[in-house]
Amino acid sequence: MKLGLGILLAPPEGTAGEKESFRGWLERLEAKLEAAKEAGAAFAELPLYVLAGLTDEQFGEAAALIRKAGLPIDSVVALFPGDLRVVGPEVDEERVAGYLERAFERAAELGTETVVFGSGRARSFPDGWSKEQAMGQLEALLQRCDALAQRHGLLVALEPLNRRETNLIRFLEDAVELAARLYLPNLRVLADAYHMDVMREDFEMVEEACEMGLLAHAHVATATRGYPLPEEERQEESGRKFVPAFVSSLVRAGYEGRLSIEALEEGADHSPDVQRRSLAYLRSLAAGE
Repeated sequence: MKLGLGILLAPPEGTAGEKESFRGWLERLEAKLEAAKEAGAAFAELPLYVLAGLTDEQFGEAAALIRKAGLPIDSVVALFPGDLRVVGPEVDEERVAGYLERAFERAAELGTETVVFGSGRARSFPDGWSKEQAMGQLEALLQRCDALAQRHGLLVALEPLNRRETNLIRFLEDAVELAARLYLPNLRVLADAYHMDVMREDFEMVEEACEMGLLAHAHVATATRGYPLPEEERQEESGRKFVPAFVSSLVRAGYEGRLSIEALEEGADHSPDVQRRSLAYLRSLAAGE
Protein backbone atom coordinates (compact mmCIF):
# COMPACT_ATOMS: atom_id res chain seq x y z
CA MET A 1 0.00 0.00 0.00
CA LYS A 2 1.34 3.41 -1.00
CA LEU A 3 0.76 6.13 1.63
CA GLY A 4 0.43 9.81 0.80
CA LEU A 5 -0.75 13.14 2.16
CA GLY A 6 -3.51 15.43 1.03
CA ILE A 7 -2.33 19.03 0.78
CA LEU A 8 -4.72 21.79 1.88
CA LEU A 9 -4.37 24.55 -0.69
CA ALA A 10 -6.68 27.51 -1.28
CA PRO A 11 -6.63 29.51 -4.53
CA PRO A 12 -4.14 32.40 -4.72
CA GLU A 13 -6.85 34.88 -3.69
CA GLY A 14 -6.75 33.37 -0.21
CA THR A 15 -9.48 32.09 2.04
CA ALA A 16 -10.25 35.37 3.81
CA GLY A 17 -10.92 37.37 0.68
CA GLU A 18 -7.61 39.19 0.95
CA LYS A 19 -5.55 39.44 -2.19
CA GLU A 20 -2.48 37.26 -1.92
CA SER A 21 0.48 37.68 -4.24
CA PHE A 22 1.01 34.72 -6.51
CA ARG A 23 4.61 34.59 -5.38
CA GLY A 24 3.44 34.14 -1.79
CA TRP A 25 1.07 31.40 -2.91
CA LEU A 26 3.92 29.56 -4.64
CA GLU A 27 6.03 29.80 -1.50
CA ARG A 28 3.19 28.36 0.54
CA LEU A 29 2.77 25.48 -1.91
CA GLU A 30 6.51 24.79 -1.85
CA ALA A 31 6.55 24.71 1.96
CA LYS A 32 3.63 22.28 2.10
CA LEU A 33 5.24 19.93 -0.43
CA GLU A 34 8.55 20.04 1.42
CA ALA A 35 6.81 19.26 4.71
CA ALA A 36 5.02 16.26 3.17
CA LYS A 37 8.26 15.03 1.68
CA GLU A 38 10.07 15.45 5.00
CA ALA A 39 7.29 13.48 6.71
CA GLY A 40 7.97 10.51 4.44
CA ALA A 41 4.90 10.65 2.19
CA ALA A 42 5.24 8.61 -1.00
CA PHE A 43 3.04 11.08 -2.86
CA ALA A 44 1.01 14.23 -2.38
CA GLU A 45 -2.56 15.00 -3.34
CA LEU A 46 -3.58 18.45 -4.55
CA PRO A 47 -6.98 20.11 -5.22
CA LEU A 48 -7.49 20.15 -8.98
CA TYR A 49 -9.96 23.02 -9.03
CA VAL A 50 -7.25 25.31 -7.63
CA LEU A 51 -4.76 24.30 -10.32
CA ALA A 52 -7.38 24.49 -13.06
CA GLY A 53 -8.25 28.03 -11.99
CA LEU A 54 -4.73 29.37 -12.54
CA THR A 55 -3.75 31.28 -15.65
CA ASP A 56 -1.53 29.43 -18.11
CA GLU A 57 1.49 31.40 -16.93
CA GLN A 58 0.71 30.74 -13.28
CA PHE A 59 0.15 27.05 -13.87
CA GLY A 60 3.46 26.81 -15.72
CA GLU A 61 5.26 28.22 -12.68
CA ALA A 62 3.35 26.00 -10.28
CA ALA A 63 4.04 22.87 -12.36
CA ALA A 64 7.74 23.69 -12.48
CA LEU A 65 7.81 24.13 -8.70
CA ILE A 66 5.98 20.84 -8.17
CA ARG A 67 8.40 18.95 -10.40
CA LYS A 68 11.34 20.53 -8.61
CA ALA A 69 9.94 19.48 -5.23
CA GLY A 70 10.37 15.85 -6.27
CA LEU A 71 7.21 14.54 -4.59
CA PRO A 72 4.88 12.80 -7.07
CA ILE A 73 1.33 14.12 -7.38
CA ASP A 74 -0.22 10.72 -7.92
CA SER A 75 -3.76 11.94 -7.32
CA VAL A 76 -5.77 15.14 -7.40
CA VAL A 77 -9.03 15.84 -5.55
CA ALA A 78 -11.78 18.48 -5.63
CA LEU A 79 -12.37 18.18 -9.34
CA PHE A 80 -14.91 21.01 -9.51
CA PRO A 81 -15.15 24.35 -7.68
CA GLY A 82 -18.29 24.63 -5.58
CA ASP A 83 -19.84 27.33 -7.77
CA LEU A 84 -19.67 25.23 -10.94
CA ARG A 85 -22.89 23.22 -10.81
CA VAL A 86 -22.86 19.93 -12.69
CA VAL A 87 -26.42 18.82 -11.86
CA GLY A 88 -29.68 20.73 -11.62
CA PRO A 89 -31.47 23.19 -13.91
CA GLU A 90 -28.67 25.77 -14.01
CA VAL A 91 -25.86 23.67 -15.49
CA ASP A 92 -23.78 25.61 -18.00
CA GLU A 93 -22.75 22.76 -20.31
CA GLU A 94 -20.31 24.86 -22.30
CA ARG A 95 -18.55 26.12 -19.20
CA VAL A 96 -18.39 22.61 -17.69
CA ALA A 97 -16.97 21.14 -20.92
CA GLY A 98 -14.30 23.83 -21.20
CA TYR A 99 -13.37 23.49 -17.54
CA LEU A 100 -13.00 19.71 -17.79
CA GLU A 101 -10.73 19.96 -20.81
CA ARG A 102 -8.40 22.29 -18.93
CA ALA A 103 -8.56 20.36 -15.66
CA PHE A 104 -7.74 16.95 -17.14
CA GLU A 105 -4.99 18.39 -19.31
CA ARG A 106 -3.34 19.97 -16.29
CA ALA A 107 -3.71 16.84 -14.17
CA ALA A 108 -1.95 14.85 -16.89
CA GLU A 109 0.80 17.44 -17.17
CA LEU A 110 1.56 16.96 -13.46
CA GLY A 111 1.97 13.20 -13.95
CA THR A 112 -1.20 12.46 -12.01
CA GLU A 113 -2.73 9.00 -12.29
CA THR A 114 -6.08 9.42 -10.52
CA VAL A 115 -8.58 12.27 -10.65
CA VAL A 116 -10.92 12.10 -7.65
CA PHE A 117 -14.48 13.27 -8.25
CA GLY A 118 -15.86 14.35 -4.89
CA SER A 119 -17.06 17.96 -5.23
CA GLY A 120 -20.13 17.65 -3.05
CA ARG A 121 -21.52 21.14 -3.64
CA ALA A 122 -21.10 20.96 -7.40
CA ARG A 123 -22.95 17.66 -7.66
CA SER A 124 -25.77 18.33 -5.18
CA PHE A 125 -29.18 18.81 -6.78
CA PRO A 126 -31.54 21.58 -5.58
CA ASP A 127 -35.11 21.38 -4.33
CA GLY A 128 -37.53 20.91 -7.19
CA TRP A 129 -35.05 18.80 -9.16
CA SER A 130 -35.53 15.05 -8.91
CA LYS A 131 -32.86 12.56 -7.99
CA GLU A 132 -33.57 10.76 -11.25
CA GLN A 133 -32.85 13.91 -13.24
CA ALA A 134 -29.66 14.50 -11.28
CA MET A 135 -28.50 10.92 -11.78
CA GLY A 136 -29.04 11.24 -15.51
CA GLN A 137 -26.85 14.35 -15.55
CA LEU A 138 -24.21 12.67 -13.39
CA GLU A 139 -24.04 9.64 -15.65
CA ALA A 140 -23.58 11.83 -18.73
CA LEU A 141 -20.89 13.79 -16.89
CA LEU A 142 -19.05 10.61 -15.89
CA GLN A 143 -19.05 9.49 -19.50
CA ARG A 144 -17.48 12.80 -20.50
CA CYS A 145 -14.89 12.48 -17.71
CA ASP A 146 -14.12 8.92 -18.77
CA ALA A 147 -13.47 10.01 -22.36
CA LEU A 148 -11.04 12.67 -21.15
CA ALA A 149 -9.41 10.20 -18.77
CA GLN A 150 -8.84 7.78 -21.65
CA ARG A 151 -7.33 10.54 -23.78
CA HIS A 152 -4.88 11.55 -21.05
CA GLY A 153 -4.15 8.12 -19.55
CA LEU A 154 -5.88 8.83 -16.23
CA LEU A 155 -8.43 7.15 -13.97
CA VAL A 156 -11.50 8.87 -12.55
CA ALA A 157 -12.41 7.82 -9.00
CA LEU A 158 -15.97 8.66 -7.93
CA GLU A 159 -15.96 9.51 -4.21
CA PRO A 160 -19.07 8.94 -2.09
CA LEU A 161 -19.56 11.82 0.36
CA ASN A 162 -21.58 11.92 3.56
CA ARG A 163 -25.08 13.35 3.89
CA ARG A 164 -23.77 16.72 5.15
CA GLU A 165 -21.80 17.31 1.96
CA THR A 166 -24.01 16.04 -0.86
CA ASN A 167 -27.39 14.50 -1.62
CA LEU A 168 -26.12 12.40 -4.54
CA ILE A 169 -23.96 9.25 -4.14
CA ARG A 170 -23.42 9.06 -0.40
CA PHE A 171 -22.58 5.38 0.01
CA LEU A 172 -19.70 3.39 -1.43
CA GLU A 173 -22.26 0.76 -2.39
CA ASP A 174 -24.05 3.31 -4.59
CA ALA A 175 -20.80 4.38 -6.26
CA VAL A 176 -19.85 0.77 -6.95
CA GLU A 177 -23.28 0.02 -8.39
CA LEU A 178 -23.09 3.05 -10.67
CA ALA A 179 -19.55 2.35 -11.86
CA ALA A 180 -20.41 -1.31 -12.51
CA ARG A 181 -23.55 -0.38 -14.44
CA LEU A 182 -21.85 2.26 -16.60
CA TYR A 183 -18.89 -0.07 -17.15
CA LEU A 184 -16.63 2.69 -18.42
CA PRO A 185 -12.98 1.68 -18.95
CA ASN A 186 -11.41 4.45 -16.87
CA LEU A 187 -14.07 4.93 -14.19
CA ARG A 188 -13.41 3.60 -10.69
CA VAL A 189 -14.45 4.46 -7.12
CA LEU A 190 -12.80 5.80 -3.97
CA ALA A 191 -13.40 4.58 -0.40
CA ASP A 192 -13.13 7.22 2.33
CA ALA A 193 -13.02 6.01 5.94
CA TYR A 194 -14.41 9.27 7.33
CA HIS A 195 -17.43 9.44 5.02
CA MET A 196 -18.17 5.73 5.46
CA ASP A 197 -18.13 6.14 9.23
CA VAL A 198 -20.46 9.15 9.16
CA MET A 199 -22.87 7.14 7.00
CA ARG A 200 -22.36 4.01 9.16
CA GLU A 201 -21.54 1.98 6.07
CA ASP A 202 -20.00 -1.43 6.67
CA PHE A 203 -16.35 -1.65 5.64
CA GLU A 204 -17.08 -4.99 4.00
CA MET A 205 -18.12 -2.85 1.03
CA VAL A 206 -14.46 -1.88 0.63
CA GLU A 207 -13.60 -5.53 0.12
CA GLU A 208 -16.40 -5.94 -2.40
CA ALA A 209 -15.20 -2.92 -4.37
CA CYS A 210 -11.71 -4.42 -4.46
CA GLU A 211 -13.00 -7.81 -5.55
CA MET A 212 -14.80 -6.15 -8.45
CA GLY A 213 -11.62 -4.34 -9.48
CA LEU A 214 -13.24 -0.95 -8.95
CA LEU A 215 -11.32 0.53 -6.01
CA ALA A 216 -8.75 2.97 -7.36
CA HIS A 217 -7.97 5.07 -4.29
CA ALA A 218 -8.69 5.44 -0.58
CA HIS A 219 -8.81 8.28 1.96
CA VAL A 220 -8.49 8.17 5.72
CA ALA A 221 -8.91 10.62 8.61
CA THR A 222 -10.28 10.57 12.15
CA ALA A 223 -13.88 11.36 13.11
CA THR A 224 -12.86 15.02 13.49
CA ARG A 225 -11.04 14.86 10.12
CA GLY A 226 -7.65 14.99 11.81
CA TYR A 227 -4.51 12.91 11.35
CA PRO A 228 -4.91 9.30 12.56
CA LEU A 229 -2.63 8.79 15.55
CA PRO A 230 -2.68 5.82 17.94
CA GLU A 231 -3.07 7.93 21.09
CA GLU A 232 -6.14 9.64 19.62
CA GLU A 233 -8.10 6.51 18.74
CA ARG A 234 -9.83 6.51 22.16
CA GLN A 235 -11.18 9.99 21.41
CA GLU A 236 -13.09 9.19 18.22
CA GLU A 237 -16.37 11.15 18.21
CA SER A 238 -18.23 8.19 16.79
CA GLY A 239 -17.11 5.89 19.56
CA ARG A 240 -15.70 3.51 16.96
CA LYS A 241 -12.04 2.85 16.31
CA PHE A 242 -12.77 2.90 12.62
CA VAL A 243 -9.33 3.74 11.23
CA PRO A 244 -7.81 0.33 12.16
CA ALA A 245 -10.94 -1.43 10.89
CA PHE A 246 -10.82 0.47 7.61
CA VAL A 247 -7.15 -0.29 6.97
CA SER A 248 -7.75 -3.92 7.90
CA SER A 249 -10.49 -4.13 5.29
CA LEU A 250 -8.04 -2.86 2.67
CA VAL A 251 -5.44 -5.42 3.75
CA ARG A 252 -7.93 -8.30 3.71
CA ALA A 253 -8.99 -7.33 0.21
CA GLY A 254 -5.38 -7.41 -0.99
CA TYR A 255 -5.52 -3.72 -1.87
CA GLU A 256 -2.13 -2.51 -3.10
CA GLY A 257 -3.12 0.94 -4.28
CA ARG A 258 -2.85 4.39 -2.75
CA LEU A 259 -4.13 5.53 0.62
CA SER A 260 -3.89 9.23 1.43
CA ILE A 261 -4.52 11.08 4.66
CA GLU A 262 -7.12 13.80 4.08
CA ALA A 263 -6.87 15.89 7.27
CA LEU A 264 -9.33 18.75 6.87
CA GLU A 265 -9.91 19.48 10.55
CA GLU A 266 -9.93 23.20 11.29
CA GLY A 267 -6.85 24.15 13.25
CA ALA A 268 -5.16 20.80 12.70
CA ASP A 269 -1.41 20.57 13.25
CA HIS A 270 0.05 19.94 9.80
CA SER A 271 3.65 19.85 10.99
CA PRO A 272 6.01 17.25 9.50
CA ASP A 273 6.24 15.59 12.92
CA VAL A 274 2.49 14.96 13.14
CA GLN A 275 2.36 13.88 9.51
CA ARG A 276 5.31 11.54 10.03
CA ARG A 277 3.72 9.90 13.10
CA SER A 278 0.42 9.50 11.29
CA LEU A 279 2.05 7.85 8.29
CA ALA A 280 4.03 5.55 10.59
CA TYR A 281 0.82 4.58 12.38
CA LEU A 282 -0.89 3.69 9.11
CA ARG A 283 2.13 1.66 8.02
CA SER A 284 1.94 -0.31 11.24
CA LEU A 285 -1.77 -0.97 10.70
CA ALA A 286 -1.13 -2.09 7.12
CA ALA A 287 1.55 -4.45 8.40
CA GLY A 288 -0.86 -5.93 10.96
CA GLU A 289 1.07 -4.63 13.95
